[in-house]
Amino acid sequence: MSEIRKHYFLDEYCIIAPGRSKRPSVFKSEKKEKASNKCVFCAGEEDKTPLSTAVYKNGSILKDSESSRITGWDVRCIPNLYPALDPDASEVNSDNEVFPGYGFHEVIVETPAHENMIPDLSDEEMSLLMKVY
Repeated sequence: MSEIRKHYFLDEYCIIAPGRSKRPSVFKSEKKEKASNKCVFCAGEEDKTPLSTAVYKNGSILKDSESSRITGWDVRCIPNLYPALDPDASEVNSDNEVFPGYGFHEVIVETPAHENMIPDLSDEEMSLLMKVY
């Protein structure tokens, strides 16, 4: 379970999330692997991710269902498989130094075009992305 802890010397808090160490890329040796044309975040690969929490398509906000995944989306939000925070964190008796890591951690897929970067987005696409954030 993650925790939010107060720094010993600074007036700051940080998230301690041991579950994130289970990510498949952690401590993986750096090998040049053959680049794939598709990844799980590309359009057409929606069935390889968890069900969306929100799908933005043509000005509407939708959600995937078990029986059908939404395609043709503009922006897609999905739960992070290795979240830093837990939406079901239990209440812990705290001394104002350590709190349960309660919260949500999602992945925002900013564009269905894998090769696009934020500077490549049109003004409309950027406006939608800011609304999603």
